[in-house]
Amino acid sequence: MTEEKYKGLWPDLALLFLLGLFLIGLNYYWLSLDPQFPEWDHTKHLDQSIDFFRLFFQQLNPVSVLGPLDENPPLLFFITSLFYLVSGFSRGAAYFSVMIYVWPLLFGLYMAGRTTGSRLTAWIFALVALSSPIAVDYSHKYYEDYPTAAFIALGIWSLLWAGDFSDRKKSIWCGVILGLGALVKFIHPMVMFLPVIWTAWIVYDPIRREAKKRGKPLSSFPGFTNLILAMGIAAVIAVPWYLLKFGTYTKMWAFMTYPRPETYKPLYQMLFAYIRDFNNIFFMACPLLIIGTILLLVFRGKAKAGVLALIAFVSGLVLISLSRVPPTARYLVDLMPPVVILSFYWVGLVKKRWQILIFPLVLLLSAWQLTGWIILKNRGFPPDVKTMIRTVSMPGSGLSSKYFLITGGILKKISGDLSHRNNRPVSIFISNHSEIQAMDLQCLRHQGIEEGLFGLNEMIIYYENKGDPEKDLRKSDYMVLSAGDDEKEVNKIIEDLQSPGECKFIPLAPPWKIDWEFKIPKSVNLYRVEHLRESK
Repeated sequence: MTEEKYKGLWPDLALLFLLGLFLIGLNYYWLSLDPQFPEWDHTKHLDQSIDFFRLFFQQLNPVSVLGPLDENPPLLFFITSLFYLVSGFSRGAAYFSVMIYVWPLLFGLYMAGRTTGSRLTAWIFALVALSSPIAVDYSHKYYEDYPTAAFIALGIWSLLWAGDFSDRKKSIWCGVILGLGALVKFIHPMVMFLPVIWTAWIVYDPIRREAKKRGKPLSSFPGFTNLILAMGIAAVIAVPWYLLKFGTYTKMWAFMTYPRPETYKPLYQMLFAYIRDFNNIFFMACPLLIIGTILLLVFRGKAKAGVLALIAFVSGLVLISLSRVPPTARYLVDLMPPVVILSFYWVGLVKKRWQILIFPLVLLLSAWQLTGWIILKNRGFPPDVKTMIRTVSMPGSGLSSKYFLITGGILKKISGDLSHRNNRPVSIFISNHSEIQAMDLQCLRHQGIEEGLFGLNEMIIYYENKGDPEKDLRKSDYMVLSAGDDEKEVNKIIEDLQSPGECKFIPLAPPWKIDWEFKIPKSVNLYRVEHLRESK
């Protein structure tokens, strides 16, 4: 940037910091009204944060965290563990470790806007991101998507900031930002890979031509050496993780792309399913995306930010859609930064009087969306008032608060039934007969520790879909089984899990009934496992 582009930067950054504090305060206000019952991967990640903290910081065994993390890179869990070290173990600390990414998100988008030379464009990027309904909703849930969006915003800005890579310090920081972003979630490299390749080409090609013209080696050009340095730094930071988890990712991709009849949809249907939900990003996202794409033909070389955003958006959307999994609204959080940039980059390239007209409209839009989010989130408002705010479509949790109360009931039953514990950790086997239900029960350990029922190392969870189910069941003190209401079905599952004569299952409570998103009647059963002979 030139000095002119930096004009007014520090007061703006101070205001961005205050806006970030406002969003964090708003999140805590919402959490005071509703404790944010863990759901889906939310519970899985909370459980993984316990494993990471226990293995990495308490047992000082960083290699052992590779197993529990599955396909999830470690950066989010590392940052969360630092909060556990400082403030103690709590769900609030985990939530706050996600909320803080509002600052890099706003900073990355604001600075990307400043590369256009327009202060108003920078503020439009930041305000739309701040009020994006789906982004605000996931800013206080323990998923990787909001942090990933922050690093995608930083990554796009770092490529714009590095420019022709003639400055070594900027190039180094660009490599660091890209490398760390890839360690937040595997979606990040899916979105950023092609923008990085395109940037590398537009830097390398003129250098190659100039080197050929002058008869000099490429290494004599700072832009080339700095580009290689940046890419090398990013690779050193991120590639080891993906090499270690290469088998995991190939299996995951094969599973996600396999044409299973119950979930498989053609690519065009997947694309339209995601596009249909673009109103979760901001109002009129689809028309503005089309306008931004068309205007790229008008501005051409002046719209590098728009080109990078278009490449990131298209590559990310296509790769996510290729997975053929049922459309997941939270993936739109990851795509939010390129959508915002592509929709509004052109504001900085039109005449000043048009910018001055557009900015207050965007300001009103942001206030409208944020107000709508507050109204929809506040359960004190009547349903008919909530439905008045049509521009905000919040993704449903899928689970009722009753389910969260069931996990509390299970924990209290177990904590009152520990006469045979003999000062060893309590082990619980969770049947994966219903994979989704088992996933949500992963909040058992997190909730038990937070409520003081168990210490950090006093509960071991075994999952049927991991390891050896029969062996794990023989090591377990309790079994949690989720199945239909049919007693014969429950008995059949128990028979399938364990050979006769190995264990006896003693019911500890009447089955908890649960109504959930797909209206399939389910019950959650808790059993004490009595071992009839010594484990092999």
